[in-house]
Amino acid sequence: MAERYLGWATIVADRPLDEVADELNAMLAPLVLMETDQFDEVPGYEAGTEDLEFTLQGLPDDAEDRRYYYFDILCEVEGIEDLPDTLRNLVSESAPEGTSQRIGAASAFLCDRIRTYTTLQCQPAYSSHVENTVADIVGRNLTRRVSTAAFQWNARDGHFQLIYLTTELPCIEDIDAIELAATEIVAEFPSIRTTATDVVLINEDTSAVMADPCIVYQRT
Repeated sequence: MAERYLGWATIVADRPLDEVADELNAMLAPLVLMETDQFDEVPGYEAGTEDLEFTLQGLPDDAEDRRYYYFDILCEVEGIEDLPDTLRNLVSESAPEGTSQRIGAASAFLCDRIRTYTTLQCQPAYSSHVENTVADIVGRNLTRRVSTAAFQWNARDGHFQLIYLTTELPCIEDIDAIELAATEIVAEFPSIRTTATDVVLINEDTSAVMADPCIVYQRT
């Protein structure tokens, strides 16, 4: 399976999104961030080639937390040669193996370059950012039967998996809830390529469904 380099940065929202895109474009040249509507109601920009993607996401109109924008890079091995000169050291300065290490190192690298080549204020968005965002979305999409919610995200192939464990036999309401949660999560993280959802009775064996889950909700 091909290696991927995935990193996130949170950028302080102290100026309009188009001005942030202009600053990032100076760092990404000859690539250019272009406005896109792929993030539903969230304003955004994207740039890249077939094997290299950059995305900048703004804030939805109803966002309560308006402190940050989100910028990420997804680079396949084949896309390394397409990196702008400012990011040529991505591979040598990012951890070569281990999903969480790779995301952490690539995020730190990306944020360091933003600080070096722009006037933007930013910080790396590590795996805790992903967990917190998924937990927030899941928390808005639960039913009374759900006792536990967990996910897996394989950054190598962009596959995201979400599972709900229920105290009673799952019904259509549970399925609708988890599908809505997955849709919102995909809208937050464009690097997700494919998704899978499962609603399972809590006393069933879930190891075949999800081998190493990250729990984001557990009823006490």
